[in-house]
Amino acid sequence: MTAPTGGTTQARRWALLIGVDHCLPGSLRDVAIPPLRGCVRDVRAVENYLKTEVKVPLNRITVLTASRPTDGNREMEEQESQWPTYNNIMKALGKIYGDRELRKGDLVYIHYSGHGIRRRELKDCIVAEGDRFSGAAFIPPDVRRGGAYLTAYQLGVEVRKLVDDKGVRVTLVLDCCYSGSGLRTSTVAGSSEAEPCVRSIDKIDTSQLESDNKADAAAGLDSRAVAFQPRSWLERPYGCTVLTACGPDEEAKEVVFAGESDKYGVLTYWTLDILRSCPATRPPSYATVREYVIAKSRLMLPKPRQTPTVHGDGLYEYFGVRPLTQKPSCCILKNNEDYVIRVGHAQGVAKGALYEAVAGAWELGASVGDEDQTSLAPVQLTVDEADDLSSRVRPVHAEDEPRLDKIIESNGRAVLQIWALPAETFVKLECAPGVSDREAIKKVLSSHLKKTPRLRLTEEAPAEKESFRAVINEQRMADTRDASGVSRPRLPLMSVREAMKKVLPSHRKKTSRLRLTEEAPAEKVSFKVVINEQQMADIQDASGVSWPRLPLMSVRDQDGVQEIAEVVRQLARYEALRGFQYSKNNGPRTHRALSPEGFSFLPSDYHTHETLRKDPENVYWAVPGQEIEFVFENNGHSGAVYVFIFCFDEDHCIKQLEPEPGESAEKLEVGQCIELRGTATIKPKVKQADPAEVKEIFRAYVYSGDYPPPWEELQLPGVSADPQETEDDADSDGRRTKIKPRHKGLNGDGRWTYLDLTLITSPKTVVAAT
Repeated sequence: MTAPTGGTTQARRWALLIGVDHCLPGSLRDVAIPPLRGCVRDVRAVENYLKTEVKVPLNRITVLTASRPTDGNREMEEQESQWPTYNNIMKALGKIYGDRELRKGDLVYIHYSGHGIRRRELKDCIVAEGDRFSGAAFIPPDVRRGGAYLTAYQLGVEVRKLVDDKGVRVTLVLDCCYSGSGLRTSTVAGSSEAEPCVRSIDKIDTSQLESDNKADAAAGLDSRAVAFQPRSWLERPYGCTVLTACGPDEEAKEVVFAGESDKYGVLTYWTLDILRSCPATRPPSYATVREYVIAKSRLMLPKPRQTPTVHGDGLYEYFGVRPLTQKPSCCILKNNEDYVIRVGHAQGVAKGALYEAVAGAWELGASVGDEDQTSLAPVQLTVDEADDLSSRVRPVHAEDEPRLDKIIESNGRAVLQIWALPAETFVKLECAPGVSDREAIKKVLSSHLKKTPRLRLTEEAPAEKESFRAVINEQRMADTRDASGVSRPRLPLMSVREAMKKVLPSHRKKTSRLRLTEEAPAEKVSFKVVINEQQMADIQDASGVSWPRLPLMSVRDQDGVQEIAEVVRQLARYEALRGFQYSKNNGPRTHRALSPEGFSFLPSDYHTHETLRKDPENVYWAVPGQEIEFVFENNGHSGAVYVFIFCFDEDHCIKQLEPEPGESAEKLEVGQCIELRGTATIKPKVKQADPAEVKEIFRAYVYSGDYPPPWEELQLPGVSADPQETEDDADSDGRRTKIKPRHKGLNGDGRWTYLDLTLITSPKTVVAAT
């Protein structure tokens, strides 16, 4: 699923580990903070992993802990210099920042396990141009004795200094809550025993002590204007990855795991579990760690209501220097005797598509010959049946079932290898008289088109099925025969006239699906490949109109016919997805349907904030260079939804705009929105017949349920007029979201819908005249 894209370097590593099980009693804040049991254990386990597996030197690891007293004493056992107070945390970060050995490209790891709390209401943060981190704080052990809270904004300021000033990469793991309910919950896994946290009044602590004022001032904030606090850098970091235990409306859990004597945080425990299973020199990506924690958490009883989120560089190796490329993948399960993948019609799955089931270790680059990996080599799967959000699959080779079962037990994933089209799609080959090697071209074109199930040349279409024949001789006498031409017994010849042929259609229509073969329409053609006398191929639609902004392609070039076939394959996929051809209802089935009425998706001019002009066909118009803001809002649906936004653009490409690669999907409550910003452009014409304007469709997929499915399989690289243009170049379009997403990763039994926004960018003269 993933593979390194860059070489390793000799980056040095530093770590700051913070664990708070106990808060000192005091009267300066009116907030009750129940003790925890797993936070110090979390950071000690992380410390052990960093020392023994990653080989981080002891002098570069700082551990600050507040242990729960065991002898009835109200004080912690650690020396005060080791307490994770605001001042000590800032001192430890400053020590790393000022280390003379720290240089560009080095790595810093920060881990916090403990309680989190909100200093402001979440809804107030959003209204005040903040974000999900603004107003959140971590609880040092001395806050009730006058110590300052450590806010997410303040921590973001310090992490950004490391990134900007020192050029290091930072990993920040937050095994805590930062929701309205605030406090991390302590529970025993596999039982109903629990130690519920005592919540504060209104679950918010708005107290502002002198220590808080000083901490805010150090971060460049005016405490008097806290309601207008700018958004935390942690929400949209760069050179940094933030992994949180849960979303803003969830609770981080700590439980006693099987074989353990005491508690650990769910995020920390499963993160270390996957890290220990991988070579320290080849760690998984942050996105993979998140998916692993999600998969493991779903198997726990009671099931923790928490889903990790990733902000920043989710496709970097965990606490490593290398970016990783990652193919879209989905969960694979065994339901009784059936194998099921958690994608379906909505994600463009059809019968005949091919997937590869892979175990987790395969993303690290293990080859089939590796001795410790051969038993879990990938298994080829084919789709037998697709529903809206799931599909039934089977191994291509039945003897692979035992290995597939092992892959599923190891929380393996299914990776799309070859998509299938939802219906028979035909391509007509037309050659000018001067094209002498038509048969050779046809052979190559056919072999490559067939890589996509249900895509083939019209000449390979099956003959119209014939059941009866009415044969009329020269004497105007009709003989009724079967399909093989044998007269039907005991039926006389019938005298008819030519006009009789006009009567037959009206009578046969009384019987459904009965028609004259000579009335059958020409075989349905979706695409044409037209080769002129100069051996240049033009790809056209069924009506003979050239596909816009696609260049003529030479069949004389090496692999030229193969490249033409690949373009047609991609166009067929693009059209099927854009037109919702994978779904019989052009959308969700009735039992899966979510009403789109509670949502809006509108474009406006970024500077004037006026909604773009819309024509009677609900198409919005823009002019080149116009800056546009796209706003998707949950303005009426009760309960949170997850949103994925894609663009079907003029390069016949499907781009995922939200969430960004490796990150998590946005979860929207009523009144919340996602904002994207872009600039309208028109690429130069490739052919003279290309239209002056370009048309794009922005589509928001909306899911309501506990486990949103992955939608990444919808992505499709562009068909560029410039063969040197890369997919990365095509993605550099300046579109950026203002609210970062959160993700739950696995599909459940929820409902879904979609909203389309069609935008045409046209020269000003054309727009003015429309």
